[in-house]
Amino acid sequence: MAALAPSKILGTQLNFAGSSRYATTAPTAGAQKIVSLFSKKPAQKPKPAAVSSSPDISDELAKWYGPDRRIFLPDGLLDRSEVPEYLTGEVPGDYGYDPFGLGKKPEDFAKYQAYELIHARWAMLGAAGAVIPEACNKFGANCGPEAVWFKTGALLLDGNTLSYFGNSIPINLVVAVIAEVVLVGGAEYYRIINGLDLEDKLPSSR
Repeated sequence: MAALAPSKILGTQLNFAGSSRYATTAPTAGAQKIVSLFSKKPAQKPKPAAVSSSPDISDELAKWYGPDRRIFLPDGLLDRSEVPEYLTGEVPGDYGYDPFGLGKKPEDFAKYQAYELIHARWAMLGAAGAVIPEACNKFGANCGPEAVWFKTGALLLDGNTLSYFGNSIPINLVVAVIAEVVLVGGAEYYRIINGLDLEDKLPSSR
């Protein structure tokens, strides 16, 4: 009977049934946030927004490619019917200007494209060769008086030898010309006959 009697502590009746009921209730939203804060589950990454194809991109490309591209003269000075038919606007830089008909034959056009790439490489090498020696001289390196690009070879013309980072190289003008003809001419010869099959490998995927 004592076990079945309601328990009292200091005159306050304890309700075990109620306490057991509250113990089984679901946790509140605040408790769920605290639990999720210390849980080891990684937070779900937000899904990236779907990239929609913008009509602005195609409009911008239409300015430079295709039949409605910009041509080298305004419409008032040049009618589009005067643009040669083989200039269709499929390649970069085609503004309808070809007074010598260089792009008329497809095989010649492909050859001229390769030449243009070679010329661009030589131009980049020349720009680097003009800037780097002058910069080295300015920041403490001793590249000699020929570091300025328009003075290159001046020592040879005066009967002196080449100077490389302050060190004299015993090469006179005749030897320098022969070396350039052999090295550069040999490279051009192999390029022309495609002996090393380099045209299909450089640049990159060409």
